[in-house]
Amino acid sequence: MILFLHGGPAEAQSPFLKEFLPWEQSFTVINWDQRGSGKTYGKNGASTPGMTMERMAQDVIDIAEYACKRLHKSKLILIGHSWGAMLGLHAIKRKPELFYAFVGTGYLVSWTRSLQDRERWTHKKATEERDEETLKILNETAALPVDDMNRVSASAKWRMSPADIEYLEIQTAFLGQPPFPARGDVAD
Repeated sequence: MILFLHGGPAEAQSPFLKEFLPWEQSFTVINWDQRGSGKTYGKNGASTPGMTMERMAQDVIDIAEYACKRLHKSKLILIGHSWGAMLGLHAIKRKPELFYAFVGTGYLVSWTRSLQDRERWTHKKATEERDEETLKILNETAALPVDDMNRVSASAKWRMSPADIEYLEIQTAFLGQPPFPARGDVAD
């Protein structure tokens, strides 16, 4: 039995359940849309209660305990990707006896460095393409804090591959709205 913790936060796997079908040949796979993710985010947005690491790590433990009880197992395998890897580490530190193993992938190393690297790349591409609008937005947002969504979205234009764009289109179809605000839709 596997409990999969998605990235994000708020990057639910529910639109992509078919991708886990090969795993289901050997395992019962639990894909849980975390608090503030998937359709819950679509309904509540940023007002979702309990969006703390402590609360969400307890959610992981609660889901794991429920699954073990329901399926008559003593333990399960925990897999976490990106944010889910951090969340998984917090859960296994609290209750290691609940898990056979933990597999973490896509660990976040430095948000600041990642954003700065993306901004440099976007600036280079915008300069090559003579995209004055993007260069203007990058310059206007450069002094904002690294967690300000205006700054984060300013460098989004060239960061996505065709596969990333397809991924967001699937999320949008599932949620009935874009998962992230467009550049001009981000509140000040």
